[in-house]
Amino acid sequence: MFSYFYLNINGRCSRKIYWLVGVLPFFILGIAAFFISEALHINELAIDLFFLILLWPVLAMQIKRLHDINLSGWFCVLSLIPYLGVIFQLIIGFIPGSKSQNKFGTP
Repeated sequence: MFSYFYLNINGRCSRKIYWLVGVLPFFILGIAAFFISEALHINELAIDLFFLILLWPVLAMQIKRLHDINLSGWFCVLSLIPYLGVIFQLIIGFIPGSKSQNKFGTP
């Protein structure tokens, strides 16, 4: 299950899965990393490395969500643009997916 959601870019994921498995855990990890780094005075480079490691799982979930709304995974590049990326992630989280099979698979 872990490898399907966070490492594999094939397939689709619904809005519910995107929010519960794709956004919520990384939001909690980000908040926890911030407070731990402040409490322990961890070097900013270590925190940046931590977020770099999390980049692939986040992009994998976004690609699957884009597949669900019948868009190419390449649109996830928009999420790497500062400020626009957050808005983009919110938008794809609210757009309903295709009810039937599309070129990326069945729902």
